[in-house]
Amino acid sequence: MSLTILQWLSQILTALTGVWALMSDTTRTDAEGRRHLTPSGYAKVVLFIVGFSVFLVTDRENARRSAKETAARDEQLRIQQGQLAFLQRLLLFQHDVSALELSWTLRSSDYSRIDAAVRHTLDSLKVSQTDTVRAFAEYLPTALRNGDVSAGIRGDGTPTVRIILNRPLGLYNREFVGRTPQWALFETAMRAVGGGRVELRHGDGRTLVDPFGRHWPPEVRVHAGSIALTVLEPGVRFADIDSADVSFEGEDQTVATLPPTMRLRSLDPRLAMDTTIALRWRRRVLWWYQTSEEDSVSVGVTTSQPIALRASIRLSAATAPVAAVPSK
Repeated sequence: MSLTILQWLSQILTALTGVWALMSDTTRTDAEGRRHLTPSGYAKVVLFIVGFSVFLVTDRENARRSAKETAARDEQLRIQQGQLAFLQRLLLFQHDVSALELSWTLRSSDYSRIDAAVRHTLDSLKVSQTDTVRAFAEYLPTALRNGDVSAGIRGDGTPTVRIILNRPLGLYNREFVGRTPQWALFETAMRAVGGGRVELRHGDGRTLVDPFGRHWPPEVRVHAGSIALTVLEPGVRFADIDSADVSFEGEDQTVATLPPTMRLRSLDPRLAMDTTIALRWRRRVLWWYQTSEEDSVSVGVTTSQPIALRASIRLSAATAPVAAVPSK
């Protein structure tokens, strides 16, 4: 018997019991004044119990079927969402990450190299060393340690660098636009920070991020001794850094100039990645060549121990790159 028939049967029995109760007596009074159910009353009670029991059975069956159908719909929705997420993931794997940031903390040895490099460049500049240029060279190492330094490229391709430093004489807040002597001094300071080269490389040997080379100049932000280099549109696909083995590489024999830790962060809203990496640098010899019959010289690079990146793709429609230091 189908559930629909049982539901109708329970309704009919309940209605029949009610109508019958209106049309006939369900009790009688004996000689002693006590009330008893008549045969008709017993029949009505039985019909009511049967009707109510059928209602309970059909109601529970309806609830069970409804729960089963809801679970089936939820499972189907989960499968569809999983399929959609998989397709979106495949689609994002074909796109490039809009922005990646490398950041680390400067050390005392970094400031010493910066100061020496800036002074050497200042002495070698083939321009008139005005008070403005000398003041910039004087304040740049101090601002990198205790102030704010920001730099980047404007939309028209013009470089810009700004220094903000509190001095006893008052606030020094200057911006220099174009390939000025100040920009040359700033470039010198930045290359002194990382020994000339700090690259993020894929496990297969490809260069992913090269802020001092292919991607120079990145957006630079230095605040209270912490430096952040943001590379916009680095040409790195999502697939390149999703569960990938990567390492950092520097110039030969530059272990002392390279940072001991590095923070790698995605500024792309579609990719969640923010990890701080302890770097274990070692020198790797690429080849040897003879300088004399008795002596030979090795040529190599400084590399970090490979690490496994773990990134999480956000299935979002937002695609705009985020820059740490917006160009003016």
